[in-house]
Amino acid sequence: MTDTKTEASTKPITKTVLVTGAARRIGAQISKTLHEKGYNVVIHYNKNQSLALALANELNNIRTNSAVTVAGELADPDTAERLIAAARTAWQRLDCLVNCASVYLTSDPAKPDLGQWDEIMNVNVRAPYLLVSEALPLLKASQGNVINITDIYALRPQPKHPIYCASKAALLGMTKALALDLAPDVRVNAIAPGPILWAEKNDPSYKDIVLAKTPMARLGGAEAISGAAAYLAEADFVTGEVIHVDGGRQLHI
Repeated sequence: MTDTKTEASTKPITKTVLVTGAARRIGAQISKTLHEKGYNVVIHYNKNQSLALALANELNNIRTNSAVTVAGELADPDTAERLIAAARTAWQRLDCLVNCASVYLTSDPAKPDLGQWDEIMNVNVRAPYLLVSEALPLLKASQGNVINITDIYALRPQPKHPIYCASKAALLGMTKALALDLAPDVRVNAIAPGPILWAEKNDPSYKDIVLAKTPMARLGGAEAISGAAAYLAEADFVTGEVIHVDGGRQLHI
């Protein structure tokens, strides 16, 4: 006679990850890599619905019912509840929250723009905090973890981006503070990317300058970040850490 109770208890658990800003670039690659590792994926997007749906279809063609999409403007404080609810509704659990979505804008201290300040800070700092708060019951239940995507510019500021740099420095500090506050139930770590992918508007001269100051002398590619995320998602004795994935860029004076 088959012991169905024993079979159920030994059946592998399928973990779930929510990735913000997952429709394209680094967020999309993190979603793909963790999906390859066996995770179900909640794909958050703001405006790129077609890309998000295409990614979900790609992942669901690989493994049925393994990806869902959820739209939301992270500047809206009510969005956090809706995103976490999507994971709860789809799979009744959340094992990993990846705060990848970000606003990257230049700013001029000689011409302060409070609207711009709010936009950058609300998306880059407040939204991750609200998402962690909303996800806490699920993350505690799964002994899960949070991965915040910060930036090497959190420690070595980039000219003409004071608000952005401040937001990433705040996210870095919050990572370490939450790691203390949420231990031992939930781990919190960060990844600080360097030259991974070019922004759409970078000019050739800027690219040359960046590569000249990068010891590895090349871009890392989104896979470099997703590999670090896959490590942190399963590194059950690592918390409060920041992994610099930047080809040595932060070492350059």
